[in-house]
Amino acid sequence: IIICIPVDFETETKTFLNNNNNDYDYDEIQSNNNNDSSICLTNQCIYLSGQFLSSIDQEIDPCNNFYQFSCGRWILEHPIPKYGNHWDQFQSFALSIKNHLKKHLENKTTFNSNLTIIYEKLYEFYNGCNDKKQRNKNGYESIYRIIDNIGGWPMLDGHQWEHRKSANHYRWENAYVELSRLGQQYLIGIEPIIDFRNTSKTIIKLGPPYKTSENIINLMKKSKILSRKNENDNNLLVGDQLEQTKQLYMKMLKLIRKNRTKSNHSNNNDQLNDDELMSDINKMINLQIQLQNDASQRHSMVYFQENYEKHLLNISTIKSNINFDISYILEGIFGRNFTDDEVLFVLDIEFLKQLSPLLLDTPNRVLANYMSTNIAFQLSRHTTIEMLELLVSKLDSPEVLSNICFMETSNYLPELLGKLYTDLYFNKNSRGNIGSMAQMLRDSFRQLLKQSEWMDTSTINEAVKKLDSMAMNIAYPDWYNNDTFLMEKYFSMYEDINSTNYIQSVINVLRTRQNQSNELMNNEMIVKANSTDHSTIWPMLQITDVNAFYYFTTNGVYLPAGIIQDDIYMADLPSAITFGSIGMILGHEMTHAFDNSGQLYDEHGELRNWWTNQTRKLFAEKADCFVDQYSNFSINSAKVNGLQTLAENIADNGGLREAYRAFKTNEHNGNNKRLPGAMSKYTPDQLFFISFAHMWCTNMDQNAAINIIENSVHSPPSVRVLGSLANFEQFSHTFNCPINKPMNPEKKCVLW
Repeated sequence: IIICIPVDFETETKTFLNNNNNDYDYDEIQSNNNNDSSICLTNQCIYLSGQFLSSIDQEIDPCNNFYQFSCGRWILEHPIPKYGNHWDQFQSFALSIKNHLKKHLENKTTFNSNLTIIYEKLYEFYNGCNDKKQRNKNGYESIYRIIDNIGGWPMLDGHQWEHRKSANHYRWENAYVELSRLGQQYLIGIEPIIDFRNTSKTIIKLGPPYKTSENIINLMKKSKILSRKNENDNNLLVGDQLEQTKQLYMKMLKLIRKNRTKSNHSNNNDQLNDDELMSDINKMINLQIQLQNDASQRHSMVYFQENYEKHLLNISTIKSNINFDISYILEGIFGRNFTDDEVLFVLDIEFLKQLSPLLLDTPNRVLANYMSTNIAFQLSRHTTIEMLELLVSKLDSPEVLSNICFMETSNYLPELLGKLYTDLYFNKNSRGNIGSMAQMLRDSFRQLLKQSEWMDTSTINEAVKKLDSMAMNIAYPDWYNNDTFLMEKYFSMYEDINSTNYIQSVINVLRTRQNQSNELMNNEMIVKANSTDHSTIWPMLQITDVNAFYYFTTNGVYLPAGIIQDDIYMADLPSAITFGSIGMILGHEMTHAFDNSGQLYDEHGELRNWWTNQTRKLFAEKADCFVDQYSNFSINSAKVNGLQTLAENIADNGGLREAYRAFKTNEHNGNNKRLPGAMSKYTPDQLFFISFAHMWCTNMDQNAAINIIENSVHSPPSVRVLGSLANFEQFSHTFNCPINKPMNPEKKCVLW
């Protein structure tokens, strides 16, 4: 990740330099440096030189604040968008991808005859979302059918619900099973996961619902309530949040009810009045709050990894702690019998113990309202334009709807959109180039491990074995190149998509995806990163993501095509720049295999203690150094949580060291040139660190900073730069920073 380099480099470079650097002339640079072989004079290098120069604040001492030095002018020149709270490089790259793909979705570009049929489904989904007239015509019929199928919605059905639905016979378990088939789980969470003891198998996880047991604040973030800027008070009171949520429910319900009455699904005389509706809403929200309290996080991820065996319980033991029929639910979801001796992974048995009496004491009417309101809230944004504007955003321009529809297409059809992107825009040569760089990073990390002075030989050997077994998944899975397999896999999955009924297309995709997920229980889809089988999937990943990942249970690094698109990554840029950006990202993800969570897994992605007691103790001591260091950083008086961000801070520090070592090891084998013009005064080593810092340039307001500090496992961008560089002695040496300068503290935290 460096900068977004345009395709017409010479034209765009001249335009950029003329607009941003009046003393920076393209032709003059070419002429003045023409005989200097140490200067890179490609259009890409000239453009990048201008980008860096327009970002750097020359008045800042790099030894005092390297982030401000590298990004000071960038922040001034890149304002926060009107409807956002921050802007960074990654958003710029994602915007570029979105704009390219939207153009082809709207024009229905034909380019791969082998995949015409499944690409047609992609176009139908996107265009169905954009079709206002058809969305309004279809209304809420699909939602009515789902609600009727799960036992009704008392607030919608009105006074007739108790009689028509036989309220005394309402069973929330039936509703739960039906909604689970759409991938929507309320009250409890049940899903197949990879078994940490044997990653070739799966096990069912049971606990609080992951997707939809949300507190009121998270619910409102999904709506537009908390996306509005409140200039008078950035922190709304809980009471205000509750009231706004109630009103949102009320408005949503009335819209659905109005159309239901028009469709002759109900009688006006049976409708609840506003007081009765609000009474139902209050009871439902009280249940939501109680569920959230019961589902509160009791243990950290590391705890569950270290105590995995304690959470393996057979169904007989689970039944002895609850009063609802868990076997009935499991059999309804997975379509097979479950014996009492089958073992599940129970995330939190205390949650289930507290849930049981709560469900027993809650009236069926409240449970029915809770289940139906949740699924209506989840699906209603895909219905009428009036509902979309209520829940998401006013459609002030055609672009607003098209942006929403692109996001929905990306969420529901990520594989097809990713394939479209790689066919149209991705340079396949980049995949091999990045793969070679990944091997250099692996070699660099291996050297660091073998030279470690605090690890014993046994643990070093285990660490090297894990590193050498790590799968490097670059750009996309191999089966992306197999059109026959893609047709067989995805046509059947998406054949029910229809541009004339967008909401039903969404429901069909949800149902198909959940069926696919349930197939994990039969090991029909093996999630192994180093498998060449066509069933290999990239877990929880979109190929167009401008991001990168490491997964413990696959021991695999995933670098999707979105982060290495041609106009971001260029193989012929100076190696200092590519190693400082893409190289650092690769190193960051590799280091996650050895952070405070990753170190619990072995080379197969299975939970196993491969550490000696003494080495593990030293690991903890070194990790504590990072906790203390990062806890001393603050943004506008809000302090960073060094424990919450520990894993990412370890990965940042390790990734930077690995990338720098790989750069220095290979600097004479690649392009080690300097940039032209005013940037020529910076050595390749200095360019490495400038490239690293430039990648994290971000303009954010107070709300964004507080949100990162309170909720993110990452440190704020400025802290990621300052913390990593302050710990790296080679940075201080490169910029001649005296000891005890802010960027060169005497005490440094080093793990890898």
